[in-house]
Amino acid sequence: MTPNPIRKVLSILRTCRVRFLLMGGQACVFYGAAEFSRDTDIVIAMSATNLRRLRAALTIISNSSMRLPRSASNSGCWNPGRRNGSLP
Repeated sequence: MTPNPIRKVLSILRTCRVRFLLMGGQACVFYGAAEFSRDTDIVIAMSATNLRRLRAALTIISNSSMRLPRSASNSGCWNPGRRNGSLP
């Protein structure tokens, strides 16, 4: 079974103790809604310590092997699988 990439990203953020808020469709799914969402909307707390933690988490995420759904990997959204995290 392929791990859910959204759960993997959220797990890495928690492991790195990043303070963040999950919003949007994925937050609804975690509360039991039947809706489906392919993206994750998060807000990051802006503090020097938290941004250092975020940088560490993004390094782990960018070095991770994740399978993204075809439509997500072809979108114009940021893709953590890209080395520089740039937009297309």
